Amino acid sequence: MVPELRALYEETRRRLDDESWHQGFVAACERARNATEAEFRSAAFQQSLWEERDVSGIGPGSSVTVPGAYTDAAVVGVLWRVRQYDRATEARQLAQQLDADFKTIIDLVTPQYSSRRPLARLVRLFVTLRPEDLFCLMDWHRTIKVRQYVGAGSMSLGLIGQNVIARRTAIEQLGHPSSITEAVSQSQFGWFLWEHIKAAEDEGTRPTAQPDQPHRPTDAPTLALLPAQMQRKGMFYVSNNLDLLLSLVRAAEHGM
Repeated sequence: MVPELRALYEETRRRLDDESWHQGFVAACERARNATEAEFRSAAFQQSLWEERDVSGIGPGSSVTVPGAYTDAAVVGVLWRVRQYDRATEARQLAQQLDADFKTIIDLVTPQYSSRRPLARLVRLFVTLRPEDLFCLMDWHRTIKVRQYVGAGSMSLGLIGQNVIARRTAIEQLGHPSSITEAVSQSQFGWFLWEHIKAAEDEGTRPTAQPDQPHRPTDAPTLALLPAQMQRKGMFYVSNNLDLLLSLVRAAEHGM
């Protein structure tokens, strides 16, 4: 367990420049939690869940849409189940349940409603439904880095499951959230924690608080461009390079 985790959390909660994000995040989670079952199952409400932007940006994931899922009773049924799980469920059991539900929905919507899997979009939806149990992290790479940093094992879990384990491990220091407002603050902390980890990797030091750099979460990769002369060096034409690039993107989809 990281000794300064609680101190880092208290520091990030004082980031006034992120107040609008916090307010929108809370409102989105409250809408999802307070909806009646009939409202929740409506196409309009499902669309709002899948397209919710106040919780997080999803970078390239924004182009992967599944409007057919809004009226798919099987998909909606699984999402309703995700919302209803007892918050007192043991961490590994909940992680396995949410992993299974995540995979079920991905299999239901791909390729039926999209040839591409809406991973980031669905992670964001799960975070909206369960801010107490998930950090606001949209991709494999950031999730794994944060999980490792807080000292949690992977337990052979998937993307959502590892997120749950990381969050529950952090709660040992942060305390159980007593309100949805506090739950959202802790969920946001996952993103801030990733920023600290990334800054430390860039500088070769241990993460420290950097509260003066406002950012919104996304699944877009952090890119470091080489100097212009080095970019030009070695570039040449590759036949069928579009297919090659598409295969690289597919290979990297899970954080490789």
